Amino acid sequence: MKAFIRGTEDEFYTQLSDIENELSKYSDLKVFENKTVICNCDEPFGSNFTLYFLMHLNSLKLKRLISTGYSTSSIMGKELPLYVCGWGGI
Repeated sequence: MKAFIRGTEDEFYTQLSDIENELSKYSDLKVFENKTVICNCDEPFGSNFTLYFLMHLNSLKLKRLISTGYSTSSIMGKELPLYVCGWGGI
């Protein structure tokens, strides 16, 4: 977990490695096949959950991914830089 301290508030963000480690424990990932995954995030474009499911969209055979949030984003409407995370493309 990564902690950012802003005054008296603490914010914790789940790391991508934590998500990968947790889901690797499940032997039957077919539960995602032809399903819609909904990620309710503070910042959908910055969410590691959104990133994980985008990176594994085809291998999990997801029907669709919906990622929502309530805040504005600095990268909304722009191309997502997935190549930065080592994902080579579609």
